[in-house]
Amino acid sequence: MSSSQLTQWLEKGSSSQLIQLLEKALGFLSFQAIYATVKLGLIEQLSSEAKTCQELATELAIDEKILLHLIRWLTENGFLELQEDGKYKPTPLSSQLQFNTPDSLCGIILSFVELIFPAYNQLMYSLKTGKPGFEGAFQVGIYEYLSKNPEAGLNFNMWMEESTREIIIPVLNLYDFSNIEKMVDVGGNTGKVTAAILKNNPNLQAILFDLEYPIQGAKNVLESANVSERCQTIVGDFFKSVPSGGDLYLLSRVLFNWDDAHAIEILKNVRAAMGETSKLLIFDLLLPSHGKAELELMASLNLFVLFGNLLRTEEEYYELLTKAGFQSPKLIKIARSQFNFIEAIPA
Repeated sequence: MSSSQLTQWLEKGSSSQLIQLLEKALGFLSFQAIYATVKLGLIEQLSSEAKTCQELATELAIDEKILLHLIRWLTENGFLELQEDGKYKPTPLSSQLQFNTPDSLCGIILSFVELIFPAYNQLMYSLKTGKPGFEGAFQVGIYEYLSKNPEAGLNFNMWMEESTREIIIPVLNLYDFSNIEKMVDVGGNTGKVTAAILKNNPNLQAILFDLEYPIQGAKNVLESANVSERCQTIVGDFFKSVPSGGDLYLLSRVLFNWDDAHAIEILKNVRAAMGETSKLLIFDLLLPSHGKAELELMASLNLFVLFGNLLRTEEEYYELLTKAGFQSPKLIKIARSQFNFIEAIPA
């Protein structure tokens, strides 16, 4: 049920306060319907030919009556189209619910329901213990869980790549890299960000640095973008050391996953690798010190139930940088975005 449908259903005889509350609280119902669609591979079943509900139920080995309600909901929300012959076919919008399409959001959908929702169900655990809700739900931290559950790890990486594609790359490309000769992308995952920056800056060289698992997927990403000749991949752990030789060290959405002690450790290792003329560039969500911040506050709670860390304010970032051996921090705000750049140089 979408928010608008919920409003129409409840507007007679219900208080506006109740409607507003339920609109905020019950959005997960729609998400669960979308999740079931992705998990079943329903759109893939229709990619080659239109089918009836009965045909789909037989092929997927699920209950036809319940499936019909799901299909009708998908049709009313623009993901499917009912033909005159009683068969359903996917619409262009449905490609978001299909794996391996340019605009797929399957990683986000699967990770939200299988990782974030269970962690949020343990928000009371976090409030009482000060520990991530994820640990309350799964009895281990998220990184340990992902390392022991390959399917969850794959979905998580898809989530990161999808959010990078949809949100991060368009904003990062607003930064001026024209005076940079070599960039080191610290904790750059499979290189989606690195590849996009190199593609927009043909004179730039790069080092992509991360753990072995994400680096294994970087070859295809860099080759597909035709930038592999300008990017060296290095496997390592930023808690131990960081490659030297860069003019610019990029930490894109890295520090907000870690508490202050770990963040300072990462920053100190970056500082140790930097030359005296090198520059640090942090790209992260910042929590406004005052005023409205609904999206940032929800993101902060999300971070905590997953990783045990809260979003930092500009002042808190500056304090971390000072402790790690940096000076002259500069905030670069991005219009119409919750993300910001912070530049700093070695002290």
